[in-house]
Amino acid sequence: MKKILIALIIIVPIAITGFLGYDFFKKNFAHVHGIIMYSDNKDEADTILENNKKYIDKSLTVEGKYS
Repeated sequence: MKKILIALIIIVPIAITGFLGYDFFKKNFAHVHGIIMYSDNKDEADTILENNKKYIDKSLTVEGKYS
């Protein structure tokens, strides 16, 4: 019984720290600021962008750069 109590005293703060740490990371570091696409075929990239245009227009600002 004493071992279970000690295990709970150790595990509960570790679990709470993990959940709070993940929430902190998500709020401060995991933001998406745009789309990065790589493709050798410009037409394929344009098709993918066109298929997702509804979501992109609603959620993101896109600046295209082709080389």
